[in-house]
Amino acid sequence: MISFFAYLLISFGLFFVTIGVLGLIRFNNIFQRMHALSVMETLGFFCFLLGFMILAGASLLALKLFLIFILMMIIAPTSTHVLAMYARLFEKKTEGEELSNHL
Repeated sequence: MISFFAYLLISFGLFFVTIGVLGLIRFNNIFQRMHALSVMETLGFFCFLLGFMILAGASLLALKLFLIFILMMIIAPTSTHVLAMYARLFEKKTEGEELSNHL
């Protein structure tokens, strides 16, 4: 039963990653794309690692996965915020041109 729950969480993670990739392809604006990717990386990564921690049980591997999760939850939003600030600044400098034309 526990392994079923773990595989279910891993499947949810795969679902969120798939939705994030479709959002990356479908959306036109860079900020909408960043939102889709941030949802993908937080929810998908959370479900993946939680499923893997359940499969690992109470071990050193589960602790390492938890530390990776904590680091990812600090690094990913920070880097997304920096990229969004740069994109906003770049759009102000080009005055009228869209940033997606340069990417």
